[in-house]
Amino acid sequence: MNALSSIRSVITSLSRKGSDGGEDDMAVVNRYAPVSLQDLASRTHYSPQEIQLIYRAFKNDCPTAIIYEDKFKELYSYYFPLGDARTFAGYIFSVLDHDRTGCINFEQFLMAMSILTRGELTEKLRWIFNLYDLNADGRITPDELKAVVSAVHEMLGNHTTPLPPSEDTIKAQVARIFQKMDRNGDGVITLDEFTKSCLEKSKSNGKRGFMLTTSHGGRGINISQTVLDG
Repeated sequence: MNALSSIRSVITSLSRKGSDGGEDDMAVVNRYAPVSLQDLASRTHYSPQEIQLIYRAFKNDCPTAIIYEDKFKELYSYYFPLGDARTFAGYIFSVLDHDRTGCINFEQFLMAMSILTRGELTEKLRWIFNLYDLNADGRITPDELKAVVSAVHEMLGNHTTPLPPSEDTIKAQVARIFQKMDRNGDGVITLDEFTKSCLEKSKSNGKRGFMLTTSHGGRGINISQTVLDG
């Protein structure tokens, strides 16, 4: 499983855990987002009925309808027992917690799930760009990309490779990605550069997805799938 596919898989899995929710299932949501089911449906790719089902599953793990970073890392790490997923999960949490409150409410969770499972190509690309843009300044630097790539390797552990990649290997991976995406050579990747590079690669491959692949020890490693299938 590659890194970005794992995001969608984990979020979807969390939403599918059964619950005994009743007719008052949306009561807690209104505490954080005083909007109707119809309003949530109008801002996502889900129907009101689907939102109710997703909320019941969300509340099963998060009875108060919010999730804090430590809990999110714990849940995410469950799916990667052979590695350490905490750093990568923390980066994902930062994208979800866009208002920096230290917790994720149901609406934030739902919006991310909607993009990753049913969003348009450009929506997914923007979301993934934000994952790499760690300080949210609209640019991806080599250090930011290196941090995320390193976190992916930590998460995968020995599931994909027999040994962790060296520092030089990771630096080489980052350099190759920048060579492809830093179109004007100014040392950073903007959203426009990121999007154009992904879309052009997607068209040349005749596929919807663009895979940034690297290798270690002669074996391919899918560092991140920038466009999630579906």
